[in-house]
Amino acid sequence: MSPVLPLGSAFTKQIVDDLIVCLHAAPSLRSLQLVPIEGVGSARLTDAAFERLCLGLEDAECRMVETLRVPHNAVHGRGLEALAECYKHNGLLKCYDLDVSFNGVTRRGARALADVLLLPQTVLLRALRLSECDLRGAVGERVITALCGESQTVVSGESQTVMRGESLTMLHGEGMTVGGEEVTVGGEGMTVGGESATVMRGEGRTMLRTLDLQSTRLAPRQLQRLCRALEQGAFPALQELTLSHLPITGATAVALATAIRSGALDTLVTLLLRHCRLHSTLPVLCRAVRDRPMQLLETLDVAENRLDAEAAQALAEVLTRDSLPSLRTVDCSSNPMGTDGLERLVRFSQCEAATALRLNACGIDDAGVTMLAKSIREEGWWPNLRDLQLKGRGGNGE
Repeated sequence: MSPVLPLGSAFTKQIVDDLIVCLHAAPSLRSLQLVPIEGVGSARLTDAAFERLCLGLEDAECRMVETLRVPHNAVHGRGLEALAECYKHNGLLKCYDLDVSFNGVTRRGARALADVLLLPQTVLLRALRLSECDLRGAVGERVITALCGESQTVVSGESQTVMRGESLTMLHGEGMTVGGEEVTVGGEGMTVGGESATVMRGEGRTMLRTLDLQSTRLAPRQLQRLCRALEQGAFPALQELTLSHLPITGATAVALATAIRSGALDTLVTLLLRHCRLHSTLPVLCRAVRDRPMQLLETLDVAENRLDAEAAQALAEVLTRDSLPSLRTVDCSSNPMGTDGLERLVRFSQCEAATALRLNACGIDDAGVTMLAKSIREEGWWPNLRDLQLKGRGGNGE
């Protein structure tokens, strides 16, 4: 049971109370998604409403929720503090998927998010979406520390890894079973097999598959810490990584390239790098992909990066069966590559599996379109291409 509730009117106290009643009446409910209707400005989940909802989720009868998504609402600060309290009181004990993106989360809210991520319960997370949360400064350091932290317990003085891939065997009741031992997660810590356990940090999030940090205002130093954690295997199950609208420049690009070469990103299926200022650093990343092919990657977004013809050639040289054999969708929109860049893309790339290519607003003239059509029709370029977009005549990369 996975309802998506469109918010078409103000989220009043009565509506929240009614929703909590519904949660009590539907013990099998696993997914709760509260999404505003597009264009309805007043229909937003506020801090006060979300705070009340979190109080309801602390109830034992409402603890089966595995997905909580509240994107595009107005949960800024106090609401996320309530979320942290909810976690501390064993609400959302089994939550795998948390989405608080596009809420205009303030630094107060970001501090609360860091508190959430430091709790032992959150080692269960498989998806974390934080787009447009304000993670500047010390708050960002705290969030990155929590994200890249260890998932170990110490039981009777002996260190034991808890969240290690297959070591998590089942969930039940108020706790979970790890390696045959019952684990109970409380507000202050864990017990394993009835014995007290403490959580330490340092080995990462072995279950996380989706990480969305778009527009979070992370500083280069924090992004470099994240890349080093990736390189060291902190996210071994990661499949979708979104770093759009963050500066992947200089040392950050080198750190990300190093993570690629290490094989730590071999599991990625989706990589979103839109508006990351890649105009001078894309070749650094492309060389890393040539050295260490990303065999599973299906979606690559490098739109809005001011990529010129030279950058287009660097990209084209990895859009091949050898480097990206599983690639299905490539978005190069809003880059000033022009017809020269398109010609290089056609000359050097050959994605046999790709079905979608987006070149909107890339400054491609009529001659370029004619050349592209001929390459597809007569030369079998990208033979499985089904979705080709060439909207717009601009190409300023903004």
